[in-house]
Amino acid sequence: TGWDIAEALGKPLHEVYHIVDGLTLKPFEKPWPYTVLETGIPIQYDNSEIKLIGKSGKPIAIEDMVYPILDDKGTVTGAVLIFTDGTEKRLHRDKLLYLSTHDRLTGLLDRQSFYAKMQELDGNRNYPLVLMLLDINGLKLINEAYGHATGDSLLNEIAIILQRPWYKGQMVGRVDGDEFALFFPNATEEIVLKVSQEIQEALSEQAFSGYALTISHGYAKKEYAQTSLSELQKRAEDDLFRNKSVENQSARQKMVDLLLQSLFKKSPREMEHSKRVGILAERFGRHLGFPKEEFEALHTLGVLHDIGKIALATRILNEKNKLDTDDWREIRRHPEIGFNLLSSVNQYDIIAEQVLCHHERWDGKGYPNQIAGESIPLYSRILALCDSFDAMTNYRTYRAGVPIDKALEEIKRCSNTQFDPTLVGRFLEMYGKRFEMEGAKSARIFS
Repeated sequence: TGWDIAEALGKPLHEVYHIVDGLTLKPFEKPWPYTVLETGIPIQYDNSEIKLIGKSGKPIAIEDMVYPILDDKGTVTGAVLIFTDGTEKRLHRDKLLYLSTHDRLTGLLDRQSFYAKMQELDGNRNYPLVLMLLDINGLKLINEAYGHATGDSLLNEIAIILQRPWYKGQMVGRVDGDEFALFFPNATEEIVLKVSQEIQEALSEQAFSGYALTISHGYAKKEYAQTSLSELQKRAEDDLFRNKSVENQSARQKMVDLLLQSLFKKSPREMEHSKRVGILAERFGRHLGFPKEEFEALHTLGVLHDIGKIALATRILNEKNKLDTDDWREIRRHPEIGFNLLSSVNQYDIIAEQVLCHHERWDGKGYPNQIAGESIPLYSRILALCDSFDAMTNYRTYRAGVPIDKALEEIKRCSNTQFDPTLVGRFLEMYGKRFEMEGAKSARIFS
């Protein structure tokens, strides 16, 4: 209380024990000890918000208990008041309450709490009210390429932007992994569209590796009490889905293109290698008699085949010495990462499987899935040849390239183990070499 015994002695109880409502700071009509003196019934702390105004005038959260003192006949002769400083306990409780209602990453309201709060705000005084849902385009690709720590950092930056004062009375929540919700009371559609545009402009300023973040949005308006919040939510989700179907594909394609550019910037050697493999794969496709759309697809596949390496550290990409076991373990992840990136984009999903399998071997000893023979997609088998041939014949940071004839001999040696023997025959034929081996089919199989 801040009072010592000498000062407190003789003063009215309500002056020394000055308790108020913890939320409103208004005094209670009758201090509890008087109630106990009148009724003889104990009063114990019931988790109420109570604060004690000390001598200094500073409010302190307390927990208190009041017990009657009874004589032999059961008559109340006094009361015992016990109270303790509840500040630390209250802070701990408030922290737990906060964690139970807020998203731990961004600090925004979580899904359940956002919609519960919206239920509280649903009333005539707030009509028309608007629910707007925002989906961050390309965030999953960033997670795949750069790791979830980078994606989480971006989510935090986005949450900070969304909490700017866009409109009076707004409420913001994170309702899914890359989806946010905003509530606007007394809002028109024009206001919501204006806010959405302003948010997009703010996000565009948060460029990530040269990529301007974009959003897809959907919204729904409630003007009458007869519209349920569940119906409002469904209409907003449907609107988001319609917009996302169009906008997200374009954003993802831009993101994949940007990731490829970022890889090439990190490692110019990878850029030159990918370009050469694309040219060689197209040339081989022409030699095999493929139609134009197929050898062009092989060229695209050659350029994109190592896009999964964007997730590798620059040190590994540009290592001048032979890689160690841990480095190779990281490198072996790139076909799966490339598959995940490309399969999310309609334009590239047709070659995603080919990228996934371009390090599989004819004998089943490749990676990542150890499939063998003709179970490996044809384009992947073609790419494996072109990729290996280019790697052998061109300079690496840890070794010089070998002559073409020596590389062709190595290709021939690895026929029926690493490479499709029929394709090996046609590949050597493209370089004017004859090749016959058990297991190779007719040279006209692809023509």
